Amino acid sequence: MAMHSNRIRWTAGALAFGGLLAQGRAQVDRYELGLRLRAFERQLASCNEPEPRRAAMAEMESAVQAFFRLDTREVAAAIQRANEALTRRSWGAEERAASSLQLAFAGRLVDPKQGSLSFAVTRAWQEDAEWPRGLRLEVQLPAVKGCRTTVSLDDLPAAGSLAVDQIPPGEHELVWSVNRGDQTLLTRRQPLSVASELAKRLEQLREPAERAAAVEGTLRTIESATLVAHVRTLVGMTRKRPEETTLPGTRLLEEAEALAALADGATHYSAGRVGQFWLRVPLAKETAALRLYAPEVPHDARRPVVIALHGAGGSENLFFDGYGDGLAARLAAQRGWFLIAPRCSGFSGPDLPSLVKALAARWPIDTERIAVVGPSMGAQLAIASTTQAPQLYRAVAALGGGGSARKSAGLEALPFYVGAGARDFGRGGAQQLHERLVRLGAKSTWHEFPDVEHLTIVQFALPEVFEFFAVELAR
Repeated sequence: MAMHSNRIRWTAGALAFGGLLAQGRAQVDRYELGLRLRAFERQLASCNEPEPRRAAMAEMESAVQAFFRLDTREVAAAIQRANEALTRRSWGAEERAASSLQLAFAGRLVDPKQGSLSFAVTRAWQEDAEWPRGLRLEVQLPAVKGCRTTVSLDDLPAAGSLAVDQIPPGEHELVWSVNRGDQTLLTRRQPLSVASELAKRLEQLREPAERAAAVEGTLRTIESATLVAHVRTLVGMTRKRPEETTLPGTRLLEEAEALAALADGATHYSAGRVGQFWLRVPLAKETAALRLYAPEVPHDARRPVVIALHGAGGSENLFFDGYGDGLAARLAAQRGWFLIAPRCSGFSGPDLPSLVKALAARWPIDTERIAVVGPSMGAQLAIASTTQAPQLYRAVAALGGGGSARKSAGLEALPFYVGAGARDFGRGGAQQLHERLVRLGAKSTWHEFPDVEHLTIVQFALPEVFEFFAVELAR
């Protein structure tokens, strides 16, 4: 989210709080906030009653204000209160206490040979009520018999370890619950990637990654740049430092190994590669970090592309994991469209025409059918990029934010969808943008969502936005 006064934006999903200050006390990390926010987004999507939604929106506005105070503990507490509002029932003191717990593992990519995986249990926020006695934490991997441990929660912080020696390689889901006697007060899930011979495999990747990192200029390729990024990510996943979102560690490891084994000049990413990818794409003056969804496309066909620009402080993962729990990626997959979500930083994004051109050299992207969507700061970037060269785009959606639209040749032919929530503090800027576009002769339509605030506008607007894109991309 971003107030127009200070241009800071709260980011949904798994998401990006790396730059927040501690303010003299421990904060909740961005991975934990992302898990909580995605759970809230799923609950919000399943709630169709106006009163619980309205109550939840009030709590999310509190989360926004806590974010501006750099108080991520209160952000987590407000998200929990919003989730409680959606459940439409009264939560007991023990349930509330359980909901404040967070579980941090020593790593999220492990080797069974390491024997065990340690974890720490702390409170994401404190409440005035006395901490209840007799609570126990149970951590288990249901798919593996006997992979289970329990820890008393009478004294916090608490610590424990889970045996991992019998876990087969692959992507797994750990389940942890807070219990009192036979009663389960809370159940949560976290991913775990398991890879055999992990240390050896990472060491074998070190030299190819160093060689790739040394490559400069026109010799740098998507493969070499992505190899470097993958290795850094994998090393980070073996440590306590959490990545900002859920990552498929074993898949990234295998992909890095395939990239390292390529002969000089050989390609890995091409039309035959479908699904989701984390990429680094060298451009003329920069290397763009992005996440791509590539659909399966019939031979000799080309498909439209949606470029999704996240808000300030976010990352390429927001439109795939956050913003309605990855709603944009699902909508793109349903229509067989490409989805490109580049990382934007410093209130600027990559050169979009060059980025599309580079990816279209590998995948069957229709460069004459490009749509762009962005919330808050992403809306400003979308407007800035598309109004500079409107003839390159078919449709633009700006949500919960404004930006400076300027007159340019061909602007009158480019359709805009501008939207905001009625409770969105970015509503004024978005409406001013719409009015400015109309004055410039552009085809802009205004969309307002009742009882929706800044954080959730993307989740509510995306279905309409993709319908808008479908009409314009078919012209």
